Amino acid sequence: MKRDKTSQENARQASGYGIYLLYAQELLREQLGGAEAAANDATLAELQSVPVSRRLSAPTMMRLFVRLFRDPRCAGIFLRLGERVPALAHGCLGAAAMASRDLRQVLELLERYAPILLPGLRIHTELRGDELIVQVQTASGHADFDAAMVEATVGNLSRQLPKMIGCALPLRRVQLMRPPPAHAAMFEQYAGCPVSFGAVSNQLVFPASLLSTPVPSADPVNLRLLLDQCDEEMARLREQTSLGNRVRELIAFHLKDEPSLERIARALHQSERTLRRRLREEGLSFRELLNQVRRDKALYYLEHTQARIGEIASELGYRDIACFRHAFKDLMGRSPRAWRERPDGATGEDASA
Repeated sequence: MKRDKTSQENARQASGYGIYLLYAQELLREQLGGAEAAANDATLAELQSVPVSRRLSAPTMMRLFVRLFRDPRCAGIFLRLGERVPALAHGCLGAAAMASRDLRQVLELLERYAPILLPGLRIHTELRGDELIVQVQTASGHADFDAAMVEATVGNLSRQLPKMIGCALPLRRVQLMRPPPAHAAMFEQYAGCPVSFGAVSNQLVFPASLLSTPVPSADPVNLRLLLDQCDEEMARLREQTSLGNRVRELIAFHLKDEPSLERIARALHQSERTLRRRLREEGLSFRELLNQVRRDKALYYLEHTQARIGEIASELGYRDIACFRHAFKDLMGRSPRAWRERPDGATGEDASA
């Protein structure tokens, strides 16, 4: 009997390292401050209710971490989680980073293998003049989980990366997509630089001169073996993740560059015809997935950032504002500006973008 589309999707989900949950439990117990309080805490009980295996499915990880993220007592806990988790707890990728030649190679490995760590996570680096831009991209489909992942990444890169290279790693500035949280000042304490919120992308900016900083524990012989392990783990993840989810992620990460069926097929090492056929077998189409990703990203930008409409159109890969306005109105029944300005839950008349 053929399973329905939802069942097929749920059967093949991305996953992340289960050890992160153990560190989260430890931090929450410390925050609760006593055995009796910990024993009676509902959030901790839920975190402890899941048997921790080497990898946790994306739905399980999202459910638990979103519960923690939304707990008002736990503001900033993902910054602390990023700080707490040492390099070697990140499995073969963490060990490979420790064996790398210099900071440049560490960041190259993060860019290549970040999906091993958490579902929907990508790291992209770019040199702009004398600055190194580290962009943290997320595509889990859940805004709170994405914000938690980015928060943990800021904590990890600002506190654990200096330990890895054995010297200070001064950040120049940080910009985040999420609205300013109650613990916004904590971000600046961790980063040691100005942090802005409501941006169009998540970026950490370092001096480019740091790229040549050597890693004291560099081990080129062991690194070759560790990279083989990273490749094997990436291959396993691809097998465990449905094609639809993989295509969604690739579309999300390439939106600004106008992702085409040809480009996504090439990234998946398939022909366009094969990709169309395999998506059709899952009850999907490339155009449907592209529209879904653009809609979800547009709604996030409009509801949670201060990005201008033109910036949003560019980030979503539209040629101009008019194309974005027309497509958004077709999908949502009103213009982008009207959507942003609407009262909560309102369904009033449209306004011009």
